[in-house]
Amino acid sequence: MTVFPAATAAFALGLSENNGITTRVARNEVFTHSGNVVFALAAGALGTLLALQGIFFAAAVFAAGMAPAAMLIRQDAINYEAARGNMGGKENAHAARSSFRDLASDRRVLLFAALVVLFYAGNAATLPLVGEILSQNKHGRSSAWQVSTMVIVAEAVMVLTAMVAGKLADQWGRKPLFLVGFAVLAVRNLLTVASHNTYYLIGLQALDGVAMALFGVLLTLVTADLARGTGRFNFLQGMVQSSMGMGGFLSNMLFGFIAKAFGFNASFIGLSAIAVCGGALYAFRMPETKPAPEGEAAAG
Repeated sequence: MTVFPAATAAFALGLSENNGITTRVARNEVFTHSGNVVFALAAGALGTLLALQGIFFAAAVFAAGMAPAAMLIRQDAINYEAARGNMGGKENAHAARSSFRDLASDRRVLLFAALVVLFYAGNAATLPLVGEILSQNKHGRSSAWQVSTMVIVAEAVMVLTAMVAGKLADQWGRKPLFLVGFAVLAVRNLLTVASHNTYYLIGLQALDGVAMALFGVLLTLVTADLARGTGRFNFLQGMVQSSMGMGGFLSNMLFGFIAKAFGFNASFIGLSAIAVCGGALYAFRMPETKPAPEGEAAAG
């Protein structure tokens, strides 16, 4: 889960060479979430009808199918310099890379890493906590369909949202869409406090699907924007992936403890507050990163 998103993002940038990157990233997200829907259906059926162990065998079968798909990608179709975030064609094989000191001095890079931490800190613990609520007083098989249904609802909404996000990211810019993602995340966690009814909680996963689809598309796009011309796209991807891991760790550790000590609703309110803080930081401190059209850039 750490290698795959970074590798597909680099492939997308190398195949598109900065032209049409938004469309390609959105398309990748659509296929990713479609695959997740298929797997969730298979996992729910196996876990409910056969045994929970069957889910792991299904995961192995699905993962094995990735190998031939990756081998079918033609090596000569990829511009490796573009995949690193450099400008120019394949002949620009020895283009200078920005130093790590230059990246560290770019305020946007460090700020975006902090924003990724906050986004994941406000989201990662939500599904485990909701799953724990749904599985209370239930055995494994009886709760498998509920968890699978939550995943299916969220992933199905992600497919539709990713289609739209690819177009809006170019029309509106990255910043407005990211703010929508933070807002939806805050509302989703706050609404969880209203009721712990099974079907209500499953329905709320639609909002999680909107937030995560926007985040999935914009994470790659903003990283590509920040890496443009530096040759350090893959390094920045590693940075944001680490930020995601840090946010997930903090979210589950902190709000898992809060849920145990003060109840589930306290955790959901805290998760919502983190999302609000992240949205405010993005709104007031993070600039728009979408590159200006070539004509406007030349005029400027």
